[in-house]
Amino acid sequence: MKTTHIRYVILLISPFLLTGCFTSSFLQTAKPLDKGAVEVTGGLTGYATEDDRLPGLNSMVRVGIGANSDIGIGYATGIFGHARLDYKYNFYHSADERRFLSTGLGFDFFSDDEDASGVPAINIPLYFSINHQGNVIPYFGQRFTLGLSNMDVLFGNGSGSHDMYYTGAAGIRFGKLRLKGYVEFSYSVGMERYRHSFYNYQTESVQAFDNRYESVGIELNVGLTIPFGGKKKE
Repeated sequence: MKTTHIRYVILLISPFLLTGCFTSSFLQTAKPLDKGAVEVTGGLTGYATEDDRLPGLNSMVRVGIGANSDIGIGYATGIFGHARLDYKYNFYHSADERRFLSTGLGFDFFSDDEDASGVPAINIPLYFSINHQGNVIPYFGQRFTLGLSNMDVLFGNGSGSHDMYYTGAAGIRFGKLRLKGYVEFSYSVGMERYRHSFYNYQTESVQAFDNRYESVGIELNVGLTIPFGGKKKE
């Protein structure tokens, strides 16, 4: 490949690699997959915050592991990106299996906006979806994400920054065939506590700062979901 072609490729993909570092997406319904079934989801995403409006790529692979549960691993592009691993458990579904309500536990790894360092986190989600077995399946989600870095800062000690997020999403899956399209809108409210101190030589004393910040972001995802195995009807 010629050098000029390589430059064009780099220019083309660089916006997708430099996107925001936290994704608020869910990319799944509340209904778990059948045991042994696999679902591949992927597409384009657009982030918008107070400072940035950038494109990206978002993907997820899910596997059914039991009658009421599945697991998934996902990745959204960024400098470090946002890697996700989550377990979903269905605790309620209607008798006709058209409405589902599920929860679970997730693990995240994303980069911090302040210094681009990696932040491990855990999250607790809630999923709801309706009209299963139909051609259009609306789904909704809420999730709380707790950063595990600098936990002492969360409780008012130490120095550094601590991150938490509250996210929500609404989307639809659509299509008559096993191959489904999806459109999902989501938002995030980031809550950061930042503590630091320094020695003031003029006053000969240590000065401490304890600041809290909130940031809001929105996200739009569009793409395809491809199932392998399991029942023909969702």
